[in-house]
Amino acid sequence: MMRATFTFTLSTVLLFFSALGEGSSASSRILPSVTEFFEVLQDNLTEVTWEHAVNSQAALKEALNSSDIMMIEADIVLGYLEGNSTFQLPVMAHPPSNTSDLSFEDFLNQVIQNKAHGIKLDFKSLEAFNASCTILQSRRENMTFPVWLNADILDGPVNSSLIGEPVDATKFLQLAVTHLPNATLSLGWKTRYGTDYNITDGSYSEANVEEMIKTISNVSLPITYPMRAGLVANSLSAIEKLLNESANGTTLTVWSSAGDSVDNETLSDVIKKIGVSRVYVDVPDELWGRLDLKSSPSSGIKIGAVAFGTLLAAFLFAKFF
Repeated sequence: MMRATFTFTLSTVLLFFSALGEGSSASSRILPSVTEFFEVLQDNLTEVTWEHAVNSQAALKEALNSSDIMMIEADIVLGYLEGNSTFQLPVMAHPPSNTSDLSFEDFLNQVIQNKAHGIKLDFKSLEAFNASCTILQSRRENMTFPVWLNADILDGPVNSSLIGEPVDATKFLQLAVTHLPNATLSLGWKTRYGTDYNITDGSYSEANVEEMIKTISNVSLPITYPMRAGLVANSLSAIEKLLNESANGTTLTVWSSAGDSVDNETLSDVIKKIGVSRVYVDVPDELWGRLDLKSSPSSGIKIGAVAFGTLLAAFLFAKFF
């Protein structure tokens, strides 16, 4: 769920005042980046707010009606709409489920109509992505918001080859470049970690990093690397190598499953060393509440809600009276 906060950066205040005087400046560009679309972020990607597993009509309606949520994450499988087990199509569901009351096409149409949120589309198989590409391509001109195409394209920690095959990297990348150029690619590793496997320790290795760098060497689309929080905390040198050998503007997306073992102090230090201008933090509220990112030099000057209200009142008085 989205994390609540009552603090504002100084840049947030200034941009808010500017918007009052000049009107909305929301991007109308096709497939803008997150920072282009949400200008208030400035250089702090950790301030992006998320909603997870938006895989039903009810969850999508709630997410779209929330002005506090910036990015909507949803899962796509090749499956069936509830009440129709004869016709297979891309639907919003997380394995092992393959049924839903929400098709991918309807999900995308509703997001396009809303226009206020970015989306991270997590494709659970190459077949699901392939079946979704025509839908994505046909609506590309209407996507004036961030669109991330996510897949686990490589084996990763901890011996993840034991739990199945990743999405075929070459074919996934070819389809993405062909059907939705300029989208952001969210390219990750399968992980065998957490309560499902009773594994509480592990890290991304140099071998994991080198394989990813080789895999994306000819890719020109923007990239973010989704990496699991409990493993990120033990992987600073590998992550630095990954980002140093990736294109300028490449980012990291730290994510976590509920119940994962995470050293919050070490994770906080790793994120601050990488820099909040390069790291999205998409974790459960419980873990977010334990992180300390305030001392990061790019996090900005924090202004409490009361102080913000005082500044706003003073501005409105000066403007209208």
